[in-house]
Formats: sequence, structure tokens, C-alpha cells
Amino acid sequence: MKKMYYAVLIAVLLTAILSSCSSVPSSSGGLSGAEFQSWYYTSMEEFYEGLRDFSKEELEDIRYKEDIRYKENSYLEDTRNKTRVTEDELANGIFGNMRKKLLEDEALLFPYYQGKMILLRDTQAVTLIESGACRKPWIAYGTTIGIGIRTMYYDTSLINEANEKGASWLKSEIDPEGLNVYNYEDIYKKLFEEGFSHAKYTTVYEKEYRLGDRDVLAMVIDNTRREDPHPLIQLYFVYDDALVSVFGRPEVVEEILPDLTFFEHDLPTNTPLRETPGREGSEFSTRHVKIEDDTMSPADN
Repeated sequence: MKKMYYAVLIAVLLTAILSSCSSVPSSSGGLSGAEFQSWYYTSMEEFYEGLRDFSKEELEDIRYKEDIRYKENSYLEDTRNKTRVTEDELANGIFGNMRKKLLEDEALLFPYYQGKMILLRDTQAVTLIESGACRKPWIAYGTTIGIGIRTMYYDTSLINEANEKGASWLKSEIDPEGLNVYNYEDIYKKLFEEGFSHAKYTTVYEKEYRLGDRDVLAMVIDNTRREDPHPLIQLYFVYDDALVSVFGRPEVVEEILPDLTFFEHDLPTNTPLRETPGREGSEFSTRHVKIEDDTMSPADN
């Protein structure tokens, strides 16, 4: 029961923080009339099937009854004025371009802990978020180890600088109006004035962390100054061509990160493509970690 409580708490607060970090409203409201949503899958196989089988006919049964690309067109001009939009995103749509990339690669970065696949929850194992922080699609993993994990693919022309300069630099390049270490005081001051009392106690800073295969310069959203029995922090860090968000209680995050890495998996079969973490030939990995094929059992947590 306690684990379920923490899972619900993390999910609720993560949604609140992510929505405040993005310059695009969450699914409760939309820019220029557009509204955004999420799709939930119970397994990696189901996620791939859903990603592959999106069609206009199926989308007509979705809550908002609008085609994804139609909605994107209604805010793309505004997005282009405020956010880095690539030529491929203009051609395929922002959400459509991410979908096209994953279907062509037939691969997805998957989180590993202590050399094993992280066990996902039976429900909402993988969530596809149409538009989140940085006005981009995100993939969320429903982990059972006490933290939330989300990933977002970004423009690979930024990959070298992003891996060198860290997540705050990347976020400021992709979405200058979004939250980063340079503007957080102004953003949270405005949120506090608008009635978000927690904003008074939030700080944003950069900190180096060691993952299972590399060191990263993370952007930390710290809410621990609040009088809360379960204070929470959120980290953004760059992992090859993905921006990763990790969220949870500070002591849990600190304990897990040194044993956390990401491994590229083949989507149709969910079979590892190689035996080392990260992308093949990644120049950003700093050490090798043994990878096991079996999924973590609850006893391993």
C-alpha cells in the first residue's frame, strides 16, 4: 500500500511540475484551441503496435476527435516563433516526426537499473505524451523502483554541445521561454503571483551526477524547501540524443542514479540490440556496464 501511495504521489506531482516547466498548456487546456493528451500501454509490444497503427480513423474515436497533425498545424506557427522546430518536424509534424523516427529505427531507449531491465507497472507501463515540456512528445516509463522516468528525442544537430553543456543549455536552445537555470526566478515569481504557492519554495540549479555509464550535468528542479514530509526533486539530463527526466524523492534519486543507464531495444520483439548500454559507438559513454537480459523481479527492488 505504501509503494502504491508513493507511485500515485509521484505521478500527481510530476504532472504538476512538468506542466509548469512547459510553455505549452497541458491536456487541461490548449494553445490556439489545440488540446493535448496521452496514450497508455501495458507493455513495450503494445506501445509499438499503438505507435505503428495510428490512423485518422482510429484518432476519430479519441476524446478530442481531432487528428494529431491538424492540432499541430493550429499551433505550429506559434511554436516556430518560440521553439526550435526542425525541417523534418515542419514536414512531418512535431509528434509525427518522433513517431516516424521510432518506426524507422524500430528501436527505443529503455531504462536499466543495476544491469537489468527496470520492471514496469502492469498498467501504464509506457505512456506516449503528445506534447509536454519543450513543446515536444515524451515517452514515460511506469517504473517500480520509486522514481519516474521520461525521455524526449531532440534535434541531433545539437548532440555534441548538448552532451557537453548539459540539459539546461539544451532546454534553453530548444525552448527559450521554457524553464531553465537562467530564467527560473522570473518564471516561479510569476507562478507564485498567480497563486501557485509551491513556486515560492522551488529552486533550479545545475549539478553533476554519475550514471551507470557516464557523468551528466543535470538541471535540478528542487522542491525540498517546502514543508512536506515527502519532498521531491526533478532532474533533466542529456543522454546521447535524448533528453531524460527523472523524478522522485531526493534520497531515492541519489541512490538510484549511479546504477541507472539506458539501453537501446528493438521495438517489435523487445530484444536487446547489443550488449553494452547506450548507443553503439557512443562517444559520450565513460565506462562499460554489464547488461543482463532478464527483467528485474520485485525482489530486486
